[in-house]
Amino acid sequence: MAQVVAWSSMTSKNSLPILLSLCAIGSVAMMVLSRPVDSVTSVERPAPQAVTAPSPTPAPAPSLRDLADEYALLPFDELYQLPAGPKGLEFTSGTQSLNDQKVRMDGFMVRHFHEDAGVFLFAGVPAVHNQAEYILAESLPTSLVHVLMPEIAGRTPSWRPQRITVYGRLELGSRQEIDGRLSHVRLIAEHVADSKTQEPIELRRPIALQRDRMASGVRTVFRSSQGDTPPTNNLTNTAPSTLR
Repeated sequence: MAQVVAWSSMTSKNSLPILLSLCAIGSVAMMVLSRPVDSVTSVERPAPQAVTAPSPTPAPAPSLRDLADEYALLPFDELYQLPAGPKGLEFTSGTQSLNDQKVRMDGFMVRHFHEDAGVFLFAGVPAVHNQAEYILAESLPTSLVHVLMPEIAGRTPSWRPQRITVYGRLELGSRQEIDGRLSHVRLIAEHVADSKTQEPIELRRPIALQRDRMASGVRTVFRSSQGDTPPTNNLTNTAPSTLR
């Protein structure tokens, strides 16, 4: 019995340091766990964002305003002397002085399918002409201009409703056109623009996409295919997106 008591006493003495160590560790752990979490460390940092390069500034739309001074303005109502005299219609002195010169004219395309693939009729007011119905009857304004454009295979000028500006070289004198009509004023087009914005526009569209022209049954004649030399001046063109 005495041996058992002695052994228990020795065991208690050996385990006391261990128990004290465990108590100390537990106290430290409790102190750590009971401390408030630093609010700064708990804030999540935002993920770094990729730096995007600034988009390039789109180039301004081309304009023909800078060319305006190179072309004399010729209004439709100043083509002929009014009222007409005993000799009929006569060009004004201003019009005659501009023959074979660079001019610009503001007006409207006549809603009409011309047989010449490089020609459209141009007037100072909106007009419609059906040659199949009216033949050569004068259903058109007196101040009529034939605009001649360089030919593009498979394309013809397509009517647009808005007011346009045609820049080109003025040509006066009577000439019989492919459709049998006599032209007296012709404008050899160098540039065509929207009158409001002066942005270049392309009037020549594929014939296959001009349903009204196809349905009308009007023939289309390309002067180049007949050995005639069409206008060859360089006409301002626009993006294929516009040739719709």
